[in-house]
Amino acid sequence: IPLTTFFGLLVAIWLIVNECISILENLIKLEVPMPNFLKSLVSRLKIVVEGQGDKVVEGIKEQE
Repeated sequence: IPLTTFFGLLVAIWLIVNECISILENLIKLEVPMPNFLKSLVSRLKIVVEGQGDKVVEGIKEQE
């Protein structure tokens, strides 16, 4: 996969994960009943995506 495609996909996934977290936080504020594992699952996914983004940035800096 070309670097630009990978980076674009990574950003898209990061935005989707952030929106999911925001929706879940709003549902919690509205006191809508839901399983607690959903928010922790989305938060973990966000951490993984951000970690991959950090690796890409470090790789680009090393090539310079």
